[in-house]
This record gives sequence, C-alpha cells and structure tokens, in this order.
Amino acid sequence: MLPRMPSANALLVPLCLCLMLGPLAAPAGAERPITRQAAVEHALARAESAAMIRHGADAARARAMGVSAFTRPRLDLTARYLDLETNAEQNPFFGMPEREYAAELTAAWLVFAGGRIQSGRLLTENGLALADLAAAAGFRDIRHAARMAFDAVLYQRASLTILADRVAQRETELADAGDLWNVGMVTRLDTRQAQLNLNFAVAELAAGRAALEEAIIEFNKTLGRDGAAPDRFAPEGDLAAPNEPEETIGRLAAALPREDLLDLRVSRLERHAARLNLEMAEGEGRPSLSLVSSAATSGEDVDEMNEDWAVGLRLDWNVFDGGLIRSRRAEAEAELRRADAALARARKTIDAQIASIITRLRSLAERIRLRRESATLAAENYADAR
Repeated sequence: MLPRMPSANALLVPLCLCLMLGPLAAPAGAERPITRQAAVEHALARAESAAMIRHGADAARARAMGVSAFTRPRLDLTARYLDLETNAEQNPFFGMPEREYAAELTAAWLVFAGGRIQSGRLLTENGLALADLAAAAGFRDIRHAARMAFDAVLYQRASLTILADRVAQRETELADAGDLWNVGMVTRLDTRQAQLNLNFAVAELAAGRAALEEAIIEFNKTLGRDGAAPDRFAPEGDLAAPNEPEETIGRLAAALPREDLLDLRVSRLERHAARLNLEMAEGEGRPSLSLVSSAATSGEDVDEMNEDWAVGLRLDWNVFDGGLIRSRRAEAEAELRRADAALARARKTIDAQIASIITRLRSLAERIRLRRESATLAAENYADAR
C-alpha cells in the first residue's frame, strides 16, 4: 500500500507565502476612499502640476500685457538736490548759487508708429488668448492623467482578485492531486507539478500586490499627495465596462474634420502671433510720432523757484542702425514660415492620431469578440469537466 501524502505540507507552503506577502498590502483602514470625479477635482485644485499651469498662465498674461505697453501714455518724474561748491573766481555781479532744487514731470504718448501700435494691441489680445488655451490644455492633461491613474488602480485591484482566485484554484488542484496520489491514480510527478503551479500562482499574486501598491502611490502622486502617507487616497468602486469600440470610433470620426480642436486653436494663435511680430518688425523702419509735454521747476531756494512748461510733437526715425531692423524682419519672416509648417503638421498629426486610434479600436473590437467567445467556451468546458 502506498504511503499517504501529507496534506499539511500542501497547505503550509501557500500559507507561509501569503503571510510573507501580507506586508506588501496597505494596512486596513489606512486609506481614504475617493470617487473618480472627486479625484479629478482634487488634482485640479491641489496637484503641483496644476499650480505650475496656473502660475505659468499668469506669467504669460503678464508678458502679453507688456507687449503693448509702448502704446499707452508714459509719465516720468525726476527730482534732484545739488549742493554746489567751486574754487573758481566768482563773478561779482553773477554769483554762483550754493545749492539747487529741481523737479521735472514729463509725459509722452506715441500716436503713430508705422502700424506697430495696432499690431502691439493685437499681440496682447493674442497672448492673452494663447495663455488661456495653454492653461486649458494643461488642465485637460491633468484630468486625463487623474482618470488614467484612477482606472489603473481599479485595474490592478481587479487583477489581484483574479490572481487570488487562481491561487485558490491551484490549491484545490494540489489537494485533488494529493487525493489521487493517495489512491494510486497519479504519480509524484503530477503532485509536484501541481505544487509548482501553486508556487507560480502565489508568485504572480505577490507581483500583483506590488503592482497595486505602485498604482496607488502613482495615483496619489498624480493628485499631489504623498503615496506613502497613512491617509492616502484609494479609488472606490469597481472597474467599469468601457463603451463599445464602435461608439468611440463614431465620436472620433465626427471630431476629425473639426477646426475647434484645442491643439489646432493653439497652433493657429501661434501662427497669428508670428504674423503680428512680422508686422511689428516691418514697422520699426518707419517714423514714429509722439505727443510730448513737460513741466519743470528749479531754483536755489524752494520759495523762489523758476518754472518752465513745454508741449509739442516729437518725430523719431531710425534711418540706419547697422542692419538691426533688417535682421529682425528676416527673423520674423522665418518664424512665420515655421509657424505655417507647425500648423500644417498639427493638422496632419491629429488626423494621423485619430486614424491610428480608430484602427486600434477596430482591432480591439475583434479581440473583445474573440475573448467573449473564448470565455463562453471555457465556461462550457469547465462545466463538462466538473
């Protein structure tokens, strides 16, 4: 009679491995559940990347306002006090004052600059719109990253459930192999293979626990939190079934010819800015006319000050500057050509990306159909085997 296989050993190995894997999981009750929408809102409000986008947009708006600053009136105030001394021989009739007080207020307003005034104002409007679009694109990416990180945790959690079920299945197979070996139906080769299968399943479960922990850490980092903190967030709910691929394909095909896509709007604004910069560079070679005025007061004693006023026009014309204006115009023309190429590339890139996504979705739809068919067949085979 064959000796009985010690069933305690069959359960001891997986029990010890599971005890070793326990520290990989987060302590129970240490995580705070959060919904998908709440996670997105938290990322937009608290994540460092969102703060960087807001500060970057503020800086871009400030730069845009500075572009047209030369079109607005300018006011300057100067004041001085001088203590005057000399060792030169003094004129007995016109003595040199011992001190001088002076103050001057000047104002200037550029009224004509060869088209640069209108171009500067349009550049400010363009820069403000571009800052808003850049911020919108950044927040779009944050929302996408938060949703992807949220779903990644749910996916790893669902995978861990499957891996745990696989371990239970392998334990059942090992117990069945032990019973069959005890009655002489199988050899030790079969029992050892069942034990190896169980070991592999436990190892995969360990890798799944680690992957889940990494996904939760990455999820909290995306939300601007410490993934190792005791009160870290953990997505709640189960992984929802995605939309049918054909429905997504329809939405993408409808978006393909649209001209209001965010990336295209950014490229068009950048191209418009390049055109305005070229007009600004061309206007530098034309004369400019400014309305100027000044008021000044000076004297040796604050009670006896001389006052002067002046109002008039000032004409400035950069006749020759060693080729500086010409080089700026050439640079602006090159930047405009680059912006034209970038806009054309943006259109082609979006078209190619959407076409590629549609192709992958159609392939995915076929794979889903085959997986569903395989799952049905596997369920029927399992029922027949039991």
